[in-house]
Amino acid sequence: MAHIDRSLSGTYEYVCINDDAYDSGTVDPETGMEDDRRREFRQEWVEAMLTGDMSKLAVKEGRKPMVWTLRYIGSRHGRRIQEEIQRHNRGVPQEEQQIGYLAHYMAARLGLVSVKGLWDTDQRGNKVEFAVSRDVDPLLDTMAVTHDCMDALGNIRSADGSVIGEALITELGLMVINGGAPSGKS
Repeated sequence: MAHIDRSLSGTYEYVCINDDAYDSGTVDPETGMEDDRRREFRQEWVEAMLTGDMSKLAVKEGRKPMVWTLRYIGSRHGRRIQEEIQRHNRGVPQEEQQIGYLAHYMAARLGLVSVKGLWDTDQRGNKVEFAVSRDVDPLLDTMAVTHDCMDALGNIRSADGSVIGEALITELGLMVINGGAPSGKS
């Protein structure tokens, strides 16, 4: 599977380092310390993101990771994100300014194209694959994921029922901002 198309107009596939479909070890919630398997998995994940070879990532039996298709947003949209953050924070004391999540949210809206392996339930109770909906955003002056779709993504829960959507949006936004270069951080 090809991973990163290095042309700045292309799309690339991405799998989240914290996808609970992976056998990725654990992080102590109190100390933030990773076990040996987690450190090993982090290195495997970075290599997979750089090479596009996902075969070395251990997947739990019966599970499939979500595969996100992202696109490069380019400098014009990057500047637009900066302008919107500045507008949003105008008059707000520096210690109260929201920069990180807002930037990640906007980058994810601009860069997210599609996702495979994320399931939802329709109005009749049928299991359906989640579809990313996009529309023209007048503020950003381009196609972007709709706010309703982002709200749905923000409510994604892990297998244990905990809400992971905001962390997921942050991770996707960071990947878009980094232009396809994984940081290996979660």
